[in-house]
Amino acid sequence: MKRFIILVLSTFGFIQAGLTDAEKFDLVQRSAPLLKFHPKDDSSLASADWYIPKCSLEVLKENGTKEVLANLGTLTPERLAELLKKNQDKIKGEIFLNPGAGKEPNHKYALKGPGYENGISDQHAYYNFLEISDTYVKISYWFFYPYQGNIDIVPGVNTVIEKLKAGSHEGDWEHINVRWEKVNNAWEIKDVFFGRHGYQKGDLVNRQNVQFVNDQMKSDKKGTHPVVYVAMNSHGTYPKNIFFLSSDVDKTSNKGPQAFMFGKDKQNNWKLEDYNKQAWSPYIFRWGADLTKKLGGSPKTPHGYDSFIKGKRSPATLIVDKKPVLKLEVKNGKSPYFEIERRARIKEIDFRVIGTVPQSIELEVWKRAMLGLGDKKLYGPFKLTPKHIVKDNPLPDENVTDAMPATYQDTLYIKAPKSQTFTLEIEYVE
Repeated sequence: MKRFIILVLSTFGFIQAGLTDAEKFDLVQRSAPLLKFHPKDDSSLASADWYIPKCSLEVLKENGTKEVLANLGTLTPERLAELLKKNQDKIKGEIFLNPGAGKEPNHKYALKGPGYENGISDQHAYYNFLEISDTYVKISYWFFYPYQGNIDIVPGVNTVIEKLKAGSHEGDWEHINVRWEKVNNAWEIKDVFFGRHGYQKGDLVNRQNVQFVNDQMKSDKKGTHPVVYVAMNSHGTYPKNIFFLSSDVDKTSNKGPQAFMFGKDKQNNWKLEDYNKQAWSPYIFRWGADLTKKLGGSPKTPHGYDSFIKGKRSPATLIVDKKPVLKLEVKNGKSPYFEIERRARIKEIDFRVIGTVPQSIELEVWKRAMLGLGDKKLYGPFKLTPKHIVKDNPLPDENVTDAMPATYQDTLYIKAPKSQTFTLEIEYVE
């Protein structure tokens, strides 16, 4: 007899939390990060207000010609928004900011960024607040850099990389996500997503493996401000200081300038601004003039990224024996090996029963080790108990586990008592 179970990978239910704007901003401030930069980075942190006036606005048309919509020195964030609103739906092509309009010395000045004063940045960053449920919220912190420099691998090779311009481009948006959980009527940080390069384009890290500081920038295990190490030139975000990762070719430093995004700047303005309240935020355009590079390219505005969308279905696919499937059969207490397509941005795993379970069963999620030696249990056991189907509730959902971090980069399998045979149906939600 088959028993049907659904494996749900999600960021939790989508119930509107009733937080006030003041309560939201309080959480935004409480988890405002401390950024640590590499001393040899090609470009410093910058706000949009600093960068936009140092650019012209142009369009690369489909026929290959270019048109200038705003000359260098005439742009403000507000005028940029007006021009985008007026032209975005009319012009067929790529609208982009051209820092310094490609002219020296303004070009290098714009790309270098505002720099640091005594090793400290006074620039602004941006946040987006998502109420995922009444007990979970996700805050995305976005950082902008005028230029992403060349990949720095090893001395002697860098000269070749520099000529190739590997990974370099004008404009660079990076981010982290902080997730808060409400426990016993108090908010606690559950985990932090670091947008590092490689590693399936990100790294979800449990709180206990993240460094924190308090409001005075002092290391504090009970602090709520995550420490973010920013990779040299690429600006990927990391939870710890790293020198070289083979999949990332990134390195960070603990000895460079810093930016603490908590509180206000010297002009008494908040360092963190609501991304969605920026005049230019609704529009899609590129933040640099590098439009056709094969090893890089100026990014588009972050709006529309997964950090802004609730309930977005993932393009993930369950892979078993190198074939995409939607069902996974457990025979004699064990399923085939499986993994999730590596481009997925799945963060959580839940188990929920569909239909009835005639008798209680227990499930475990295991990770396959190299050559099958020393396999490791990741989650479980999860006990699923019989539930009675009623007319008004044909798919009872009482059998739901607590959400757990997904390990989609691993080869996994399901274990159950050997007497159990059933089928797992799979659904993916970011």
